[in-house]
Amino acid sequence: ILLMRQLTDAAESPPLSRGLEYQKVNITINLGQEYHIAYIYIRMANSPRPAVWSLERSTDYGKTFSTWYYFASDVECRTIFGMEPSHDHSFSRDDEVVCETKYASRIPLEGGEMVVSLINDRPNMKKFSYSDTLQQWTRATNVRLRLLRPTTLHSHSITHDSHDKSVTRRYFYSIRDIGIGGHCQCNGHAESCDKPHSKTPNKMVCRCRHNTCGDYCQECCEPFVQKKWRQSRDSNDGAFECEPCQCYGHSTECVYDEKVEKEKLSIDIHGKYEGGGRCLNCQHHTEGINCERCIRGYFRNFTRKVSDIDMCQPCKCNLKVSTGACAEGTGTCECKPQFTGLECDECAVGYFDYAAGCKPCLCSVNGTADHKCLPDSGRCVCKMNFEGDYCDRCAPGYYNFKAGCLPCECERAGSDGNICDTETGQCPCRLNYQNRTCNTCKNGHYGYPGCLPCVCNHNGSTPEVCNKDTGACLCQANFTGLTCEQCAPGFFNHPTCEPCACDATGVVYDACDQRGQCHCKPNFGGRQCNQCAPGYFRYPEC
Repeated sequence: ILLMRQLTDAAESPPLSRGLEYQKVNITINLGQEYHIAYIYIRMANSPRPAVWSLERSTDYGKTFSTWYYFASDVECRTIFGMEPSHDHSFSRDDEVVCETKYASRIPLEGGEMVVSLINDRPNMKKFSYSDTLQQWTRATNVRLRLLRPTTLHSHSITHDSHDKSVTRRYFYSIRDIGIGGHCQCNGHAESCDKPHSKTPNKMVCRCRHNTCGDYCQECCEPFVQKKWRQSRDSNDGAFECEPCQCYGHSTECVYDEKVEKEKLSIDIHGKYEGGGRCLNCQHHTEGINCERCIRGYFRNFTRKVSDIDMCQPCKCNLKVSTGACAEGTGTCECKPQFTGLECDECAVGYFDYAAGCKPCLCSVNGTADHKCLPDSGRCVCKMNFEGDYCDRCAPGYYNFKAGCLPCECERAGSDGNICDTETGQCPCRLNYQNRTCNTCKNGHYGYPGCLPCVCNHNGSTPEVCNKDTGACLCQANFTGLTCEQCAPGFFNHPTCEPCACDATGVVYDACDQRGQCHCKPNFGGRQCNQCAPGYFRYPEC
C-alpha cells in the first residue's frame, strides 16, 4: 500500500552560489511508526536528479541510520563510497547494499524520476514472509535522503565553477514528489493496516486476524492464549492462530503459563496436551489447569460430561467420621484416619471402640500381628514371639525386643531347655558347657558334644587346660610332658618349676638338674656356674 505521498511546493534548496556546504542536504521523513518499506518514489521539480546521494533508514525513530542504497556514477561509486558500481546487479543476499548508477545521467534536467525497490530482484522477493533477513532489511520508522552532490553541467568537480556565481546559482536540489510504499508490521496476522489509532489518528493500526490483538497483532487476545503467540508466515495460511483455552465451559478467563506447556499439563481444544493455557476462576465447583476436576467436597459424576454444568455433585458424607471429600464416580466418602468402611462405620487398623470415636490401640507396633488390636476391647493380638498386654516383651524362647524378639537357639546337647534370657539371649548351660547357645565345651573339657574332662596336671597346664577338640594338654611355658607333669628344660623344683638362671659364661649348656645345679665348665663353679672353680681366679675369665 502507499504509506505516504508528500507533494512539495517544488521549493529549491539554497544554491551552491551561497556556499559549497549547501551541496549536502538531508531530507528525513518520520513515518510515525514501524513499517516494512517496499519502494521509494522520487520525482524532481526544476532541477536534475542528484549526482551523488544515499538512501538510508532508521528503525529506532531517528536515533541511528543505516544505508539501503548508494547512488552515483561509476567513478564516484569507487572514489566516494569505495564500492564497485552496480550494472544489472544480481543480488546474492536479501540485505546486500550496492552502489546504483542508473540515475547518474544529467538528463532530464528537470522532472526526473527515481524508483527504488527494496524487495525486487532480492533472493527471497517471492518468499517475503519466510525470510527473516528480508523482513529485517525492509523495516523502518524513518527514511532519509542524504544528498551529497548536485548534478553539474560539467563532468569535472564542482570546485571548477565555485568562483563563478552565475554558474553555481543554478546548482541546487528541487523535489516535487516523494512516495513511500509498503505495509505495516503486523507479524503476518493482518491483511491491512488502514484502521486509525484511537489516540493518534495519523497512526495506522493493523486489522488483526487469527484471534490476535495489539497495534501490530503482537499478542494473543484473551482468552485465546492456549498457545504462546508467534509470528505467522502468511496472513492467509493460518499457519498459526491463537487458540482459546480448554476450560470446558467452566471459565472464560485463562493465562499462558510457560511451565505448564513445558510439562505438558494443559489439554487444548483438540484433545492434545499442547500449549500452556491455565484457566482462572473456575466455576461450577471445578478446579485444575483446565477446570477438569471437582473441588474438595464434590465428586465427578461419570454420567455427566466434563463440560456439563452439573458435572460436580456434592459429597454426602458424615463430617464426624469423614474428611468431607469423596471418590470420583462413586461418591464414596474419604474417611478420617481412624475410620474405615464404605460409610466410615468401622475403626481402622490400629484403632478400637467405634462408639468412643475409635481410640488408638496402645499395642507395641513391633509385637502386634498386623499392627492391630481387637476393635471392641482394644486387646492387642501379639505375634508368636511376643507377649504382654501390649505385646511389649519377648515370649519365652525369644530375646532382644528391639531386634524383633529373635529365637534363643539353645543347643540341646549343652543346655537345660530352650528358654534363654529375654534381653541377652543367654541359654542355661550344663556344667561342662559354655557360650550364649551352650555350643562349646567349658575350659577343662574337650570333645563337644560330649565335653569330657581334660586329663592334665592342673599346676602345669594353662587356664584352658587342654585342646577342646583333641584333649591334648596345653602346658605353661615352664612345664612339659603329656600331662604337663614335668619341669621344662631350663626349670627345676617341680611343681613350682623355677628358672635355673645359669650363668651363660660358665655353663656347658643352659639346663640344670632337679636340685637346680647348672652344668659348669671345668674352670667355673657354684650352683649357677657364676664363679671360678677352686684353683681359678678373676671371674668371668677364670
